[in-house]
Amino acid sequence: MRLAWKHIVFAASLLSLKAGAQVVNTGQSLHLDNNSLLYISEGYRHDDGQISGDGTIEIKGNIVNNSSNTVFGSASKATVFLNGNIQNISGNPLDFPNLKLGGFGDKELKTNATITSSLSLDDRLLNIGDNRLSIINPNVDALNRSTGFITTNENGALIRNTNSNGQYLFPLGSIKNNPSFKKFNSIDVNPLYRPVIIEPENQESNTYTLNLVNQNPDLLYPVSKRTSDIERVSDKYFYILDHTSGASKFATKFFQVKAIENNAAIVQWSKEHSRWEKVSTGVEEGILGDRLDRSLTYTSPSGTKNQIVSFADIPFIFYNAFSPDGDGKNDTWQIQNIELYPENTLTIFNRWGDEVYRTRNYSPTNAWDGSNLQPGTYFYVLSVNVNGNTNTYKGFITMVKKN
Repeated sequence: MRLAWKHIVFAASLLSLKAGAQVVNTGQSLHLDNNSLLYISEGYRHDDGQISGDGTIEIKGNIVNNSSNTVFGSASKATVFLNGNIQNISGNPLDFPNLKLGGFGDKELKTNATITSSLSLDDRLLNIGDNRLSIINPNVDALNRSTGFITTNENGALIRNTNSNGQYLFPLGSIKNNPSFKKFNSIDVNPLYRPVIIEPENQESNTYTLNLVNQNPDLLYPVSKRTSDIERVSDKYFYILDHTSGASKFATKFFQVKAIENNAAIVQWSKEHSRWEKVSTGVEEGILGDRLDRSLTYTSPSGTKNQIVSFADIPFIFYNAFSPDGDGKNDTWQIQNIELYPENTLTIFNRWGDEVYRTRNYSPTNAWDGSNLQPGTYFYVLSVNVNGNTNTYKGFITMVKKN
């Protein structure tokens, strides 16, 4: 079905097109008034023309953009609703004011796309492959989901702008069969959902680019090349993180399933030294949703460029918070497995760099109880003999006390 008019306004609450073939726009101007719905029972091909207004276009088939011009007017707040079975978006790069996914099948992005206002995944999987999907709106809730997520290849990426110190979700995952997961229950690994949360330190404008590569990093970044404080680098998957613009430091939080991932430390590939190096990692465990039960957090400096990030085994797990309030729960700061390495020295500093605690042979039986200090953030330095090597671990602790 080809649209033959030069300009048409959809002002009614519903206009339905049920063509036997895709709808083709060869140069018409389409205006969708607020609350109007243009229903296309097959696909939509855009050869030329422009769409304006704030209504909704519900499409059951594929979208093909053959135009080199902007498809939607700059003031448009229209929503494109992909509500069919398996659907894809292809052709030239495409800008959407709002994109909403629904229906029964997965969706695939075969070209670069930009979303001006919002992306709603609902429970659908969006495979962007080697393409780049950008969300311009810097609001935290510009991307929302129920159980859906985004899959990428090594060259693809999800890009988000920020202008607050809120928690920006990157709902990344994969449906690729990964041999490194073959011994585990398929419900935990395919589909694999491993989101990331970026939390900037302030309200300045920043842009972050992130993707998940569901393959063993060893072929590109040899896991045998690592510092002595790393026992083993994960062979399962890795991320590529880029601070594309802005100058804010930011916290990055990753999520795991403990039953199948014993790698409770974040590691980065050092381009300078061509090896994996550990970074200070905060660990939290509990029921986090989507079958996830552990989070790992570290603070990145501004200007991070194409940083390769994965996980590794280290002798210890450092918990990043405790609450010495006498209720018998988390009253002391614990380092898991520290009792296996008694040749150690622990030093703790306050935010001004003053030493507030020092001990040798730190263990669960003589763990730090806060020393009657004020609640807040403290910095630790642990020097420990591991298999004949003196390793140093650094990071932050948060002491929480009830009023």
